[in-house]
Amino acid sequence: MEIIPVLDVLEENAVHGKSGNRESYFPVKSVICNSSNPVDLSNAYISYGVEKVYIADLNAIIAKNKNEMTGKFLNIDSEKNLEIIRKIECDKIIDFGISTLLDYEYYKSFDFKNAKLIIGTETLVDLELINKKDVILSLDFKNGELLSKGYNFEELIEKLNQNPDIPVIVLDISSVGTLKGLNYPLIEKVVKSIKNTVYVGGGVKNISDMEKCKSLGVSGVLIGTSLHNGTLNLKNLIEKY
Repeated sequence: MEIIPVLDVLEENAVHGKSGNRESYFPVKSVICNSSNPVDLSNAYISYGVEKVYIADLNAIIAKNKNEMTGKFLNIDSEKNLEIIRKIECDKIIDFGISTLLDYEYYKSFDFKNAKLIIGTETLVDLELINKKDVILSLDFKNGELLSKGYNFEELIEKLNQNPDIPVIVLDISSVGTLKGLNYPLIEKVVKSIKNTVYVGGGVKNISDMEKCKSLGVSGVLIGTSLHNGTLNLKNLIEKY
């Protein structure tokens, strides 16, 4: 099972988030690294043996949700974030709030090394992007409800069953940063509905969450807060799983 630390990037800082209230996020304070610089933090992750990180460009996602950014227009903060993300050396799965084929092609043009682009249901408009072989679909939930642009859970499951090679993230945005534990019924429902590789994130609090994920057949876990506050030991997790 992969251990995938989270890097939420906002205005050039790695930030700590809670429950998806992104504009109130604040710079990370972590036992892993004494810097909130995303490159410094990623290097610290790598020093513990991490091979892959999850990155969310929150400036891009916030702007996309406010319809401030389409196609080839980037706000200045997202441009700066891009330069930072390019310096991160390990494998990356990156969420830029991609909505359309135009967005996808724009970010693909940067040719990030060792990276896959996330298409999240929170921003996704063009379902045909699920047919791309180099993306990861994030099923974004908040308070148990799928965040989407008009399509439902069953439609997405049907698409995924047509594309079993596309990895899937089950992300409970309302649980991010809360340490309240994972939504196991939701995770189990997804795992049983598809044959795709499944990652989960949002609310991981302790080792029992890790064991439960393993027993459900989850392939990887996205972890942020419980690493930064020392509840979970990154080195031990990598050695164990």
